[in-house]
Amino acid sequence: MVVDYFSGTDSVDLDTLASLSQAMEVVLDEHAESGPLAEVAAYELEVSTPGASRPLTEPRHFRRNLGRKIEVEREGESPMVGRLKDVDDESITVQEIIEPPRRA
Repeated sequence: MVVDYFSGTDSVDLDTLASLSQAMEVVLDEHAESGPLAEVAAYELEVSTPGASRPLTEPRHFRRNLGRKIEVEREGESPMVGRLKDVDDESITVQEIIEPPRRA
């Protein structure tokens, strides 16, 4: 199970993950005889957060990353690195970060 906040930029902490894992185990154990796990001898429950490198694919993913540095893959062009400035349900605004030329 992957856990994330719907909005905001806070990260899910380890205590929250542990609490959710324990709560899910209780629910699954209570329904072990009649639920989807009735015919399963054993199971392993993994609770984690989405990794930092996951692709942003939904508006809420972008909203959670407002202000952060992102890499945008563009069809037929090289990727662009920029800061995520604005998000709505239809589009995103990214301010490109142009690195100054390196001196030899």
